[in-house]
Amino acid sequence: MKWIEYIISLISLLLGSFIYLIFRPMSLLMFEWVEYLGLTKNLLSIRLLLNDTDPGNFVIYNLPNGLWVLSITILLFKIWGDTKKKYFKMYMSFLFILVVLPETLQFFKLLEGTFDVFDLLVNLAFFSLPFLCKQLYSSFKY
Repeated sequence: MKWIEYIISLISLLLGSFIYLIFRPMSLLMFEWVEYLGLTKNLLSIRLLLNDTDPGNFVIYNLPNGLWVLSITILLFKIWGDTKKKYFKMYMSFLFILVVLPETLQFFKLLEGTFDVFDLLVNLAFFSLPFLCKQLYSSFKY
């Protein structure tokens, strides 16, 4: 049972990546890595199989990044454990900045891209989820 957090973190990372690779335009940077790894043909086959699938804008554009945020947040929780430790607070603060900064910079036109308040809210929700789960778990602990 002590590995469950690692498994959830890995599933979140892989699911977010899968959604991104299958449904996002192939002109994005991540697809250069796919080509470099020689996986383009395999990816095109999977995309062809799921060509008629429309999971909706939330799944395509918001969920992958939220799942990646969830993955790294869970991983940091698992590595650093105690929320009172200095390093835990430092790494979580840094992660929080990484979650908020890109959308904030896009809002002020200081970073290329389109500001989306929904992206920001999804990322913050997925960042907060492990904290809420830990709080709930602690309140039910004997």
